[in-house]
Amino acid sequence: MDSISQIGNLSNILEQTSLKWIFVGGKGGVGKTTISSSLAILLSQKREKVLIVSTDPAHNISDSFNQKIGNKPTKINNYTNLYGMELDPKAMNEEEDQDNFNIDQLGLNIDADSKKLFDDFKDSIPGADEALCISMLLQTVDQMEFSTIIFDTAPTGHTLRLLSFPQILEDFLSKIENYKNNIPMLNTLLQTNMNDGLNQIFELTNSLKKSIEKIKSQFNNKDFTTFIAVCIPEFLSMYETERLLQELNKDKIDCHNIVINQVLFIDKLNEGCDMCNARFKMQSKYINDIKELYDENLKDDDDLDDNELNTNKFKISILPLQTEEVRGNEKLNNFIKFLITN
Repeated sequence: MDSISQIGNLSNILEQTSLKWIFVGGKGGVGKTTISSSLAILLSQKREKVLIVSTDPAHNISDSFNQKIGNKPTKINNYTNLYGMELDPKAMNEEEDQDNFNIDQLGLNIDADSKKLFDDFKDSIPGADEALCISMLLQTVDQMEFSTIIFDTAPTGHTLRLLSFPQILEDFLSKIENYKNNIPMLNTLLQTNMNDGLNQIFELTNSLKKSIEKIKSQFNNKDFTTFIAVCIPEFLSMYETERLLQELNKDKIDCHNIVINQVLFIDKLNEGCDMCNARFKMQSKYINDIKELYDENLKDDDDLDDNELNTNKFKISILPLQTEEVRGNEKLNNFIKFLITN
């Protein structure tokens, strides 16, 4: 088996100029925010306008860039074309409530009674509230004409729910349509009690449907969307990565990059350390396992069918454990060199 060496293999992400949506995800604590923040800086050197969005309830982008970033696109200090945003569905809903139920992104004004009815529909489907906020977000960032949007995602389970939001929204909107079609009295209400508020709700759902169709087509198009799986060389992280890759494949989300982060390499400074050597030995085992399973350079094309070739071949990056936290512009820029092949 090949010896373990540092390698940054994300050059293909930079070179694929058609990419619009880039998701960075994996188990908690593997360094997703460091990877996504550094990648955002790299992409800002290649793209016209870049946005990094945190969908993790425990947001870390503000800490990564050492500045306050809210739930609206905020320009990152020291960059002219890089913006950050920490998605908070609760805060977005509160802002809508304070804005007289005005949904600016859809150009509709819904009165209080209609908004309450819409919220009742929304609350009847798990995840619909969050999905609607994400839909609003995607429409907003699309209108702001960002070249590329990078998602610093939450741990795996939350991320998979995020990626399934188009289906959640479809279920939600279908339920509203069923209410409209199956309750005769609703047609009367549309004309009287709510001042056409329900009509506005149905206008909203139709607008959302169009947005969903666009988003679904882009998420399932490898020219527009890709996922970068981040892990560390430990059993639980490997297991979580396998689960993530299977779900991405099932949802037809492209993923052809795996980043193995926080690898401890032995050099003259730590070669006499028993714990360091034991740690390196353990990590080397899991790195070799990952390479045997996924590394495109170790696959025998003759033994695989076309489907396997599309889903099981990955560019693998092996990044070193850092001696300090990677926070702030200077350290992020120093970390960049690990992301791309020298």
